[in-house]
Amino acid sequence: MLKTGDLVSVFSPSGHFEVDRLKSGIKEIESWGVKVAYEGLEQSGYFAGTDAARSKQLKTALNSGSNAFIAARGGFGLNKIIEEIAPLLKEIPPSIFIGFSDLTPLINLVVEAGHLGIHGPMAVQYGTFSKIALNNLKALLFDPSQYELRFPNTPFNVGTTIEGKVVGGNLCMLADSIGTPTEIPTNNRILLLEEVGEPLYRVDRMMLQLKRAGKLNQIKGAIVGQFTNCQDTGALYQKEAIEVIRDYLTPFDIPLAFGAPLGHEKDSMSLPLGVPIKMEMGEDSTKITIA
Repeated sequence: MLKTGDLVSVFSPSGHFEVDRLKSGIKEIESWGVKVAYEGLEQSGYFAGTDAARSKQLKTALNSGSNAFIAARGGFGLNKIIEEIAPLLKEIPPSIFIGFSDLTPLINLVVEAGHLGIHGPMAVQYGTFSKIALNNLKALLFDPSQYELRFPNTPFNVGTTIEGKVVGGNLCMLADSIGTPTEIPTNNRILLLEEVGEPLYRVDRMMLQLKRAGKLNQIKGAIVGQFTNCQDTGALYQKEAIEVIRDYLTPFDIPLAFGAPLGHEKDSMSLPLGVPIKMEMGEDSTKITIA
């Protein structure tokens, strides 16, 4: 949990970004009453910096005594440096790490090292996000007892109440982790899934990969977030993305919550990883709180 005066490090492990957007994000973070540390990098093509520079920046941040670490932006690039970072996560005091999308491997890895991971918006988004979305994140950071995520049910929802720890995030990053040193464990966990910009055949293929790798038959429930611009190609599937996901998950007879406001759309909310959550599915809506 953060408190006034704590140090928050912003780091850029992946794609480049507009500097003004990051400045706006840092200004928002400072308005929370915390100190912000950020070491700027020189853009290297698509990336925020070279692999070496991005790795050094994050290593410096991890050694800074920061209480929380917020990614500037996702995109692609974290996996090029994550194996250098992984051993260091066990050497620092319990901390908070915030990110999603390309950051999915990191926010799951930190949980295994005893930290709190938050699947939530990144610093370049803070200047344009609504107060509702930012307050949802701030509740997790400063007063977890006040955290609540509530969203309308869909016809695909199954189950009533479940408690457990969440793993997962971006579907592509989950599938890509299989067979690597940073493969994401799912046993007896609640699986979070979200994606953006993938055609349905790729969504299908990635879900099949999770199934074949034994990642689905181990879970105790699932939260399905936003599948933004994941569309059929040539009207061959004649399904929506969430129907593809449903077809893979329903045979396991577990609680399923579809329609969670988590993912790549503006004003997406935040969800904690590494702490037990309580997911209650009522008649009209689903509510998630810290258990």
